[in-house]
Amino acid sequence: MRVPLDKLLGEIEQEKNNELKAEIRRIVPHFAGFTFRDYEQILKELARKYAIVPFRDYRKSSGPRLILRHDIEAFVEPALQMAKVEQKLGISSTYFVLLSSRLYNPSEKTSFETLTEISRMGHEIGLHYDVSMYAECGRPPRETLDIELRLLGHLLGNEVRAISRHNPSIQSFPDPFVHMRELMNAYDVEFTEDAHYVSDSCRAWYLEDLLYLLLRNPGKVQLLIHPDSWTATRCGSDQMLAMRFRQLGKEDRRDETLWKDEWKTSERVARYGKSLEVVRKRLL
Repeated sequence: MRVPLDKLLGEIEQEKNNELKAEIRRIVPHFAGFTFRDYEQILKELARKYAIVPFRDYRKSSGPRLILRHDIEAFVEPALQMAKVEQKLGISSTYFVLLSSRLYNPSEKTSFETLTEISRMGHEIGLHYDVSMYAECGRPPRETLDIELRLLGHLLGNEVRAISRHNPSIQSFPDPFVHMRELMNAYDVEFTEDAHYVSDSCRAWYLEDLLYLLLRNPGKVQLLIHPDSWTATRCGSDQMLAMRFRQLGKEDRRDETLWKDEWKTSERVARYGKSLEVVRKRLL
């Protein structure tokens, strides 16, 4: 259950541990920065409290542990930059690859080489599956899932055991794979209800989830970071998206316009903007 933001801010304001208060004030701006340098500082802070692991190592770990997850939605190159930051810090994570993306093809030479390099760094590669696409394939969903698992595993030379659903918050299709025991599904209750779940979707945190992570130190955490959203220097979301689509070299701007419009009208983004102002006034 999500703890109200006002309650958490009140706890921080009354906190007698000045070192903890200083730590929270120090780290929160990095979460709002969305640069790879910010990301490195975030990982350094979290690594002091948690064993940071990919899905494959979660059940083997004991004590406070944090699953570090990445969904590669549209752009592969930022994932490599993120993977390098993690490798520098001795951290491994799980990168979920979408085989049905309109914006990248894992079999294309550059994408393949990038994903192979990420895998060779010791990071886990998982499958980012699209239930809405499966519904159009004319075969049982499990059959399509198995095909994609084999394709991705064959492409990168590793068995794929972790899966995550694409766009679960905006699709009405039920997820037929959420309770599969033979695979590790990122949306299984083990990783969402039994663990504290935090996500940066649309560059918009639920700040109460973030502050709970920093203040309460839950023993089990899943942290979802989208590499697409992080850049070398700080910039707004529109500027970031324009840069990403320009790097693709596509003259067709419809996808870029669609993404920008979706983020501008997102209730989550609007909520984050209001919450961030409250946090800045009361905490920073």
